[in-house]
Amino acid sequence: SLKQGGVIIASGFTEQVTNLDFTLRYAFTRYLGVQVGYSYTDVWGDIGAREYSRNRVWGGVNVTF
Repeated sequence: SLKQGGVIIASGFTEQVTNLDFTLRYAFTRYLGVQVGYSYTDVWGDIGAREYSRNRVWGGVNVTF
């Protein structure tokens, strides 16, 4: 059951999640590279207030020694 503020607002609900992720990495040298990525999440179900979609983009540097 789903509670909000100690009060049960839903019992036995269904929720579906879809995720899509990808990452690209480029190696400048054997020891140094960069990465960028994207992630999409979509959540939906019986309770409309819990539905959302999210886009995330990230990047980073990799150093191996």
